[in-house]
Amino acid sequence: MTDLSRVAQGLPLEQQAIRANCFHPSGSFVEFKKEEIEQSIPSRFEQIVRRYPEHIAVKTKHHELTYAALNKMANRVARAILSQRGTGPEPIALLLEHGAPAIAAILGLLKAGSIYVPLDPTYPHARIASMLEDLQAALIVTNNKNLSQTCELVKNVRHQLLNIDELDASLSTQDPDLCTSPDSLACILYTSGSTGQPKGVVHPAGHPGYFPRAQNLPSRTFPAHLV
Repeated sequence: MTDLSRVAQGLPLEQQAIRANCFHPSGSFVEFKKEEIEQSIPSRFEQIVRRYPEHIAVKTKHHELTYAALNKMANRVARAILSQRGTGPEPIALLLEHGAPAIAAILGLLKAGSIYVPLDPTYPHARIASMLEDLQAALIVTNNKNLSQTCELVKNVRHQLLNIDELDASLSTQDPDLCTSPDSLACILYTSGSTGQPKGVVHPAGHPGYFPRAQNLPSRTFPAHLV
């Protein structure tokens, strides 16, 4: 019996069933090393970039990006955030539609040590405004498509805006090389508010691929500005 087989036998039955139905192109299960699991998302991502720079990372109807290209986009976003806000964790709102630019922006925020808060542009205006008021974020990241909506939302509030479609061309594409702990905060996801006011649920920056660890972490729900 192999070591992997022994590990599999020690798993709960539900996880054994999932593992038995998993397929990997190499025909074998690829085990993550402990040090790979216990990394922050930016550290793990940059490790993959170095290993597979020309592999496709994101493919959508409008974009196809290699890991190297996605990393460069994320680094420019990170450096723009650091230029405006400096270092230190703080919640930053992300008002973007789903797609490759949104992924690059999320990675950029994490590389800058920020806490990203995704806000769906299709939500009702009043709901987004309520979340922004609760969040008290000093910066909102958006793009050309959502710029007018964002400006309307913040016209009576003091928020800085960062348009990822209009980043300074001189921004470096090199990794910022900031040390982010896996236990630091990564994002705040707002609840639907079906039982009242939407609340922000905080998630850590540990490796997202290690689901058992993430699922065993207690969720904390409270107004986002108290983070």
